[in-house]
Amino acid sequence: MQVSSRVYRFSGPLGTGVMGSNVYLLVGDGLTLVDTGFRGRAGRVLGEIRRLGYSPSDIERIIVTHHHADHAGSLAVLKAATGAAVVAHPADAPFIDGKRSQPGPSRPRWLGRVV
Repeated sequence: MQVSSRVYRFSGPLGTGVMGSNVYLLVGDGLTLVDTGFRGRAGRVLGEIRRLGYSPSDIERIIVTHHHADHAGSLAVLKAATGAAVVAHPADAPFIDGKRSQPGPSRPRWLGRVV
């Protein structure tokens, strides 16, 4: 879905976002991907990028808004596929790279490791 002339939102069933969260593509000086969706959704994100006429190598940076699995789950695969730089808050880094488990008293086991 085109949000504006330079912003696309990859949507999925029932408008929940292509990956369980909203994933955005920003078009400007190079392309920026904002969030990556759950693990296993990289193929769908790459498909949307190609559908818009871009190549995965056109992605210059991936911004991860926060460490939750629905925002950073496909980061490792998308980083490898695009060669993009990753931008995230330093406090989120240990959760994104798997050095720390996701916080919370009642989280499903699969949320413990994002990438």
